[in-house]
Amino acid sequence: NKRDSENCVSSSSSSATVYYELPNLPVRCRLLNELGMGLQRHHDGSALRMISKADRSADASVGILLDSFPGFRDFVDTEEWDDTATTATTTTAAATAAGGGAATAEEDVVSPLSREWESAKSSSTVIHFYKRAQIAIADIWAALGRRRGSSTTRMNTATTTKNNESLRNCCRFKDMDLVTTFPDYRVPQILRHVNVMQYTSELANLVDGKVELEKGGADEVSIRAGTVVAVEEIVRKVKELILSNDSDDDDGGGGRSSRSEDDLRKLAKDVSAVTVDWYLWQRGEKLDRANLLEPHHRVRTTFY
Repeated sequence: NKRDSENCVSSSSSSATVYYELPNLPVRCRLLNELGMGLQRHHDGSALRMISKADRSADASVGILLDSFPGFRDFVDTEEWDDTATTATTTTAAATAAGGGAATAEEDVVSPLSREWESAKSSSTVIHFYKRAQIAIADIWAALGRRRGSSTTRMNTATTTKNNESLRNCCRFKDMDLVTTFPDYRVPQILRHVNVMQYTSELANLVDGKVELEKGGADEVSIRAGTVVAVEEIVRKVKELILSNDSDDDDGGGGRSSRSEDDLRKLAKDVSAVTVDWYLWQRGEKLDRANLLEPHHRVRTTFY
């Protein structure tokens, strides 16, 4: 049977082909076009030139993405919350989505949306998450900049000898510890599953009942912010345990283990919100496929 494939993608196996409808296709197209326009306008069309401007700083790279591409501007202004609604304006990209059209690079320079972004960067009432910007930089680092052996990330990436050395050098970020976890739906889901995060009864009823939460509302923001804080605490605790060498591989006489202090420091340095996120996300995927997780929160957004 033939069917209209517009707005759909397919996943084929030996037994069947499953069609998935892509929601918000005009928004997806606009965001893709935005990447090309942003590269052309701000970086002479070169992704390498864009990354090189950060001088091997992951934090600066995230900032460059945010300034170059409005669709990455994942923030919430809590000043817009009131007693009758928990919805807050989140981003320039979301605000333009309703129109369905793609803003030109020139329009972005003078639009109220750009002025909103400049104001948001210095506002004390704005909460910034930047999930997609941070995970983009983390995936670039994992694929091209990380010196360690192959690692499990949210994406299956592999470094080959064909990668340009200059690209790899500028992707060896020196401050990955400044990148937070990527707060979407899976990480808070597994953190709740293992009782690291606990919801109020009201919020638990909404999440377990698969009720769609308001984008940028207090419920969604609380879950995402709680996820960031929880992962930072996990990172701190894991580093403490490594550096204290509190493990089962000591010499049996109360002395230090066979691992040198230098090895332990290197191991602790590799623990970050990014690497913990990778572990939690992969663990969550496995548990979800086995139907062992409670429902995750649901929100209609372009930032996950």
